[in-house]
Amino acid sequence: MDDKVNKKFEIIRGVSEGIYTVKNAASLLGLTVQRIKQFCNGYQKDGERVSIMGHHTKRKSFRWRKRCRHFGELLQIGATVYDWFECGTPCVLYIIIDDATGALTDLYFCQFECNDGYLSILNQTFTKYGIPMGICSSMPGLFNQKEINKKNTDSNIQSKTFLGEFIENKLGIEIINIDANQGRRCHEVLCDILHDNLSAWLKSQGIANIEQANKQIFRYIDIFNSDYSISAKSNDSLFIPLNSDNFNLIYDYSFVKDENI
Repeated sequence: MDDKVNKKFEIIRGVSEGIYTVKNAASLLGLTVQRIKQFCNGYQKDGERVSIMGHHTKRKSFRWRKRCRHFGELLQIGATVYDWFECGTPCVLYIIIDDATGALTDLYFCQFECNDGYLSILNQTFTKYGIPMGICSSMPGLFNQKEINKKNTDSNIQSKTFLGEFIENKLGIEIINIDANQGRRCHEVLCDILHDNLSAWLKSQGIANIEQANKQIFRYIDIFNSDYSISAKSNDSLFIPLNSDNFNLIYDYSFVKDENI
């Protein structure tokens, strides 16, 4: 499937689900508001890509999981590699999104993808908002991994990674297992938006490296959430406030891991 068609389809779906406004979608796709409305009408009527692709080949429609109702009910975490500073050297941007609102709870830059990067962005989110009810990841193997059953090599079983065990058992956060396509949806659309304008914003602010970006990224998060996030269906937040001002997920994780070595 053509990447441009995929992007158009995801954004039109996003308008129908309240992720974007018609005006946002028109700006992102370079189309008129009237054209976006036509696409949305076709999508709501057919529920398939043919309202957008321009031909009548029958395709299987996929039913997306409904958004959560509460802020803090479910967070999605992932990472994307890109040349964010336009210097010829890609780096990793860690992303956490609240499922109910589509709002960024945090962004964090790191040179490489690793547990420390995930822990850092989780620590920042938990410190700012509290502990969420659930979390899921678009990155295979972050919280769960498949192991071959020794008695039957034809079957696979799911087991928690050490990070998954820590998140679930020590912090009491439910790890939600969802379909890979559902898990990637928000992050793929979000990454398209970030690729389009985050690098330009960093350049406009004179931010040229990871350290500077991590100190200033909160300003971009405010801009993004103002433009793209929506209100949750319920006004009640399900984030559980932290009991201690000295919360440090990275330290606690390292301490528990050392104990289990």
